[in-house]
Amino acid sequence: MLDWLIVGGGLHGTTIHGALTRVDPGLTIRVVDPFDTPCHSWFTRTDACAMRMMRSPAAHTALEDFTGLMRFARSEGYDLGQHTTPPYARPSTELFNRYLQTATRSRRLASDWLRGWVVDLQREGAAWTATLDEGKTVRSRAVMLCVGRGHSHTAGDQGLERPSWARTPSIVHVFDPGFDRARLERARRPVIIGGGTTALHLALHLGTSGRPCTVVTRHPLRCAQFDSDPCYIGPKCMRGFIETRDHEGRRRMIDAARNPGTAPPDLLSHVRDAERDAAIRVIVDTIGRVEDARDGSQASLCLVGRDTSILADQVCIATGFADGVPAASLLARAAASVRPDPHARYDSRGIPVPGETLEWLPGLYLSGILAEQELGPSAPNIIGAQNAAKRLTSALCGRVRPIPSAWRRYASIR
Repeated sequence: MLDWLIVGGGLHGTTIHGALTRVDPGLTIRVVDPFDTPCHSWFTRTDACAMRMMRSPAAHTALEDFTGLMRFARSEGYDLGQHTTPPYARPSTELFNRYLQTATRSRRLASDWLRGWVVDLQREGAAWTATLDEGKTVRSRAVMLCVGRGHSHTAGDQGLERPSWARTPSIVHVFDPGFDRARLERARRPVIIGGGTTALHLALHLGTSGRPCTVVTRHPLRCAQFDSDPCYIGPKCMRGFIETRDHEGRRRMIDAARNPGTAPPDLLSHVRDAERDAAIRVIVDTIGRVEDARDGSQASLCLVGRDTSILADQVCIATGFADGVPAASLLARAAASVRPDPHARYDSRGIPVPGETLEWLPGLYLSGILAEQELGPSAPNIIGAQNAAKRLTSALCGRVRPIPSAWRRYASIR
């Protein structure tokens, strides 16, 4: 029997695996993930949209401690003038991905890796039984769920946001498993749907590589340095969040702090420059339907909006992931196996409400979006993975610390 089963081998799963092994190298752990290598989806998606720079600061993209990424950059001889951008020394995606590959290239993680999908999770006695897609079962005293909206527990379910008019094989999503960016790069009239960081990184790549493109967004481009209010990373706002015991009050705080569909100022500046150079055209409209059309002798698509009609030979959706609860059916099965299940609490969105140690059901722990009711708006981010690891390892060492010890002078609660 295992001590820990970690479901999901992305940024959160690998961060928590590293934290557990540092606390107790003798723990028996398996990380179950549908891919052969750690953080596969992250690498694939950042490459798909040609992401240039990270949105998070260097200190918040380190996996073990806040100085890890910058130490790595200096040891590898990176030119920080080229590979970081202000404010907050945000690293280039190239630098971060190289750091991430190095940090996850450990023999321990490789030996603990188990490829597969978890399709069922049942509490049996004092342990959990996980059933994988090929029928194999794994028993573990504790389970940590590290799944995001784009990484369902079932094969083939990507959780992507796709307008109803775009549900046709001729229109692709940038995060589709088979997405081929080269097709967009060869297109004469590429159109990208979306106005957030993913869409704009992709548009800049096409526009600055000699392939002018059109970006269609439902609203004018919106600026925000981060995808959620950074106040909730430190004590200034997290004190009030933790003191709010009502999970609906916490839900309102999370929603108010989030900045969906936004882009940081430097990215928007590059897009405006590309607009002036006629490399990118931004149209604010809502597409309602798509029709077959002709562009000379070439077959094309006509995107019909409220105010415009746009001719395209390649259309790419870049609107991110649909709202919803990651691995909702898996959570429901797990909760149903614990009878009675007084621990299984949810908020009005169906997001679980774990305790201070991130334990939701006996022996079942949560990270990422699933832990946002305890970790706050930054829970899905890399800093959220760090915070989840700290909560978990503190609990294993006999300490429950909703607020790090360094914050104590700012907060009146324990």
